[in-house]
Amino acid sequence: MAVTAYPYTNAVIGLGLGRFNLPTDAINVMLLNATYTPGRHTHTTTADLTGEVTGSPYTAGGQQLGNVTWQADVDNTKVVLTADPVTWAGATFAGVRYAVIYRNAPTGADYLLSYVDFGASRDPGGADFVLDFSVNGAFWANLPA
Repeated sequence: MAVTAYPYTNAVIGLGLGRFNLPTDAINVMLLNATYTPGRHTHTTTADLTGEVTGSPYTAGGQQLGNVTWQADVDNTKVVLTADPVTWAGATFAGVRYAVIYRNAPTGADYLLSYVDFGASRDPGGADFVLDFSVNGAFWANLPA
């Protein structure tokens, strides 16, 4: 499914503070259930997250995004971080409400970039669970006109 990610305010601040090195950082996506309440303007690191899903084939911390690139959108009104689709094949986990994109640091804090709200909990029921960040991106920032 194509998804739209919403940036955390502290991620935009973090870009300015040098917390991210997007060409070299490992960027992951973690799946959370409905016990998490997004703090778009207050959450900063993975320590602020609750409700990570469990079940096959999901592993704690989620998956790393592949082929992460920065690019301007078609209208040059925002910059977008895009990545290859992420797949959990034959997923038996249940209750997925959010996907959180974050920097998976080998040392130091795992800073949050953005989150996806599916609007309701999703249960793959053994089917593939796919997130497509190639269309709307995993992170975006508006550009002034």
